[in-house]
Amino acid sequence: MKQGKIILIVISILLISSAVYAQGITAKGIKGGINIATLTGDDVEDAESKIGLVLGGFVSYAVNETFCIQPEVLFTMKGAKFSGQGYDVTQSLNYIEIPILAKLNIAMDGNAQPNLFFGPAIGLNLSATYKVESDFGDDDGDIEDVSPMDFGIVFGGGVEFGKILIDARYDMGLTSIDDSSENFKVNNSVISIMLGILF
Repeated sequence: MKQGKIILIVISILLISSAVYAQGITAKGIKGGINIATLTGDDVEDAESKIGLVLGGFVSYAVNETFCIQPEVLFTMKGAKFSGQGYDVTQSLNYIEIPILAKLNIAMDGNAQPNLFFGPAIGLNLSATYKVESDFGDDDGDIEDVSPMDFGIVFGGGVEFGKILIDARYDMGLTSIDDSSENFKVNNSVISIMLGILF
C-alpha cells in the first residue's frame, strides 16, 4: 500500500512539474454529471452499484499542440449498496478528489474534437455514512475506520463540441479505504459520465 502511495505521489509531482514548463492555460471550465459507484476488493461481497453526483472544475496547460496537463478539483459521491435477507444497506462516501490528468487531443476535421486522458487522483474523504432499511426497522450513522485519503488512477475519454464537452471515465481505487486493518481490502470503483462547459 505504501509503495502504491509513493508511486502516485511521484507521478503527480512529475505531471505538475511538466505543467510549469507548459505554454500556459489553454482551457478552463466546469463539469458535472453522475457516478455509478461500487466497492471492490478481497473483503467485499455482493456489492451493488450506487448512483451519485460528481461536479467541479478544471484547467488545461498546453505542453504542445496535442498534449496537455489537466488538473481538476471535483466533489464526488462514491460508495455502494448491499441487500439480502430482508435488509438494504447504502454506504455513502463523499470526497474532494484532485485528478492530475495527462490529456491527448486527437486532431480531426469538423466540430467534434475527441481526447483521451490518464492520470493519478488523490481523494480527501469528507464523510462516510450508512443507512439501513429492513423489515425490522431503519438505522443510520457514521462509518468508522474509513481512511481519510484515497489514491487511484483515472482514465477515459471525451469529446468537445465547441464550448461543450462530454467526459466518460473510470476511477479505479488503488488503496484500501478500510483503516480498521491492513488485511482488509476495500477499494472504490467508479464510472463517471459528465457534461461540461469551456470558458
